[in-house]
Amino acid sequence: MKYTLFTSSLVLALLCCSSCSWGKKQAPVEQKGVVQDRQIELNEGGQAVEKLQRKITQGQPGYEEKTRDAIAWSVQEITTQEGFDLLFQEGYPVVVKFYGSYCPPCRRMKPIFEKLAGDFTGKVRFVAIEVQQAGVRTLAQTYANHGVPSFVAFDKNKEYLGTRLGAASEAELSRFISQHCLR
Repeated sequence: MKYTLFTSSLVLALLCCSSCSWGKKQAPVEQKGVVQDRQIELNEGGQAVEKLQRKITQGQPGYEEKTRDAIAWSVQEITTQEGFDLLFQEGYPVVVKFYGSYCPPCRRMKPIFEKLAGDFTGKVRFVAIEVQQAGVRTLAQTYANHGVPSFVAFDKNKEYLGTRLGAASEAELSRFISQHCLR
């Protein structure tokens, strides 16, 4: 009898969960300049817990340009020549990191490059290109033919400005970017 009761309770629970919004992400609700992203999840004890994330929208007190643009200005992974060409339509200088997934110095440079992308937000675009990707091999052969990691600076008109070959400290890479992209 208990087994039958448990089975019917389980079936009811499954029917309920498939028809309601438990565990499903709901659409953001906007009220007075605040976007609320509501999500109901089950915790370890099986109880429903509502998670509410608030994001302040543009034009409201507490809104910060830098946080809104943080994702847009983070390091972008480019896999095609067309994607590379589109970067220059925005009118910003670009620093490209050519790297190999097999390369330990390239992996060590990843957090430094990401930090500098945050430091130069709004001034310089940061792009990472994996040299073994089929869509960008021509770019890699043109600009990173001496090895990886290679950091290549371009002005807003897609003119080549300079190359920094090999791993570097944060200060060295920052100096390279400042000298070539912010003149």
